[in-house]
Amino acid sequence: MDSQVVCRASAGSDTVYLTAVEYGSGTKMAVIRTGPGTACVVESRGAVQADGGACSTGALVYKVDA
Repeated sequence: MDSQVVCRASAGSDTVYLTAVEYGSGTKMAVIRTGPGTACVVESRGAVQADGGACSTGALVYKVDA
């Protein structure tokens, strides 16, 4: 859902409060465009539901190359 994603396509700064993807509402990810076909994505992951057995929780950061 678009309402669960914050996108940043230009220079600047934002404060984004993420809600763990396991919960139903709130902002789930922040996407920061880093180039014409690349972005950095940040998600909040908690040790609940599908991730209940996770050995670590917190921010999951990864790069997308389209």
